[in-house]
Amino acid sequence: MPLQSFVDKVGPIISAAWLNAVDSLKFTVFDDAVTKATARTALTTDAPLEVVNGGTGQRSLSLLAGDLNPYINNYYDQTAGEAALSITPVDYSYPVGHSPRYGTVGIGTSADDYTALQNCMNAAYAEQVECVIYTGKFKVSQPLVIPGDYQVGIIDDRSKGFIIRGAGFGEPFSMGWTLGEAGGTTIWSSSDTVLKDIATATPTSNGTIDISRIRFETTSSNPVIRLTRFYGQSRLHSCMIYQAGTGDGFRCDYNAATTEVENIYALNKDWNTNNLYSSRTGVGFNYPVTSNAGLQTIRKCTSRGFRDGFVMGGGAGTMYSPAIHDCESSTNYNGITLNGCRGATVAGCYFEGGDLGTAINNIDSDYTTIRDNFIFSGFAFGVVDTSTTNKGTTVDSNLISMGSVASSIAVSVYSNGYQKNILNNTLSYTVGTAGVKGIVITGVGPTINLQGNLFDPGAVWTGTGSYRILDSSTGDSVQGLTQIETPGSVVPMLSRGAVSYEMCDTLTEADVAGSVLTLGEGTYYVMTATGATAVGTLLPGEDGRLFVIRTTNANVTFSDGANMKLDAAAPFASIGTIEFLMDGGIAYEQRRSTYT
Repeated sequence: MPLQSFVDKVGPIISAAWLNAVDSLKFTVFDDAVTKATARTALTTDAPLEVVNGGTGQRSLSLLAGDLNPYINNYYDQTAGEAALSITPVDYSYPVGHSPRYGTVGIGTSADDYTALQNCMNAAYAEQVECVIYTGKFKVSQPLVIPGDYQVGIIDDRSKGFIIRGAGFGEPFSMGWTLGEAGGTTIWSSSDTVLKDIATATPTSNGTIDISRIRFETTSSNPVIRLTRFYGQSRLHSCMIYQAGTGDGFRCDYNAATTEVENIYALNKDWNTNNLYSSRTGVGFNYPVTSNAGLQTIRKCTSRGFRDGFVMGGGAGTMYSPAIHDCESSTNYNGITLNGCRGATVAGCYFEGGDLGTAINNIDSDYTTIRDNFIFSGFAFGVVDTSTTNKGTTVDSNLISMGSVASSIAVSVYSNGYQKNILNNTLSYTVGTAGVKGIVITGVGPTINLQGNLFDPGAVWTGTGSYRILDSSTGDSVQGLTQIETPGSVVPMLSRGAVSYEMCDTLTEADVAGSVLTLGEGTYYVMTATGATAVGTLLPGEDGRLFVIRTTNANVTFSDGANMKLDAAAPFASIGTIEFLMDGGIAYEQRRSTYT
């Protein structure tokens, strides 16, 4: 069999051991297909390879097999990071940070995958690669701990990032609810928190953490997920949280500054059971932060079955400008509670199945904006802003239905001088329900901008003790542009405010035709006539219109008659001012003043 031999290949030193070994061989070109096939067989079966270069010899590949395996059989050797952590892979065919490499079983209830998953996280973090958890139902006997720590002078992982992701999970409402029986990537515990981070006495950031596409389950009085170092650009998204016990869904105890929680379903065992009222337990998303920080965001999340859907604040820290946008609270006793926040926003959220609780409760929180929310009937209270120290609350463009819940209140607001804004809301109830109030005002001398609110039905709300607007404040009346309830309708009113009239166009005798003076849409007019002009009718004649007319000379005469009633029927023809109030198309004089 003819062979052609070449000289030794000389090249740079390369890091891979098998390449260096092959580099030291004589390179040979085989003339025919049979010889080439024999060579391929030798490489893959560890058979002897004959190399001719001035003689015949045999060279075994047994010493090279381990180094060839990564390229022949997807073999990934133990890394330095794994060795440093005393982690020995179980299946070398998977890369670092992939769960099967560490021996995960994922068969539901019969095997404990805690050690395998923890090794997977630790190894991935050590090598700074993604932690990828494959499809399976992974039981853990104790909480998985996200690596990453910071202790002054000892360890500082704040500059690191870490991604933990699963393979997704099924549509939340079509899955079984027995622990460990859900599809996709499910990690579950029968008694404790499933995922947490390293807790310290003085918590701080552990870097940037991104968690996604995993279903977490537990039966516990502890939260399903509890993070004490969630910070910066860290995200929890596209996950499912199921609490079969009495604990919370997701809990964040540190300040969570600028973090995002997005596209999460948090459900507990009572998510589809009605009429449990205040006996419900846990919080779907709970942020009792321990230090001051801001810009925490929860977006497009669902909370179902808990006592409280979302709670922002209530710990030792203050949350600045936290935001809950486009979220759902369903079959919870209470929807969203803000406690000790500054500048919070609740916008575009959807509330149903209130179980006679409160949809949105603003407690000890200043400059809160509550807007564009949809609150279905079932709650005893729609929006509550009655903390005596709250400042600057705005409740704007919400649709709130109280339905047939007796003694319910759509918006309850307290002010003792601090400005509040209740604007453009639509408030409805079932006709005839007793004790329902659209807007209730309490406080001492309240300052409230109450405008543009619509009531459905628009007529007087029937039912014993039902009112569209009820002012129960004390001291001076409401100050501001407000609305009041009349027997016929709800009307706007300026209360305890100053009046400044816009001066309209100057009038002349050209504006008078047949003793009819036609005015515009304003209130205050100046009239200068160059010759004698008689006025006995004012237009337009809408009821309640007020007109103030200042005359610059004595050429205009206002006369008493069928369409104009003057004080003591005395005509007015002087330099001065005369004021009229329109009622039934008749101009009634209110007052006059004359000047020289």
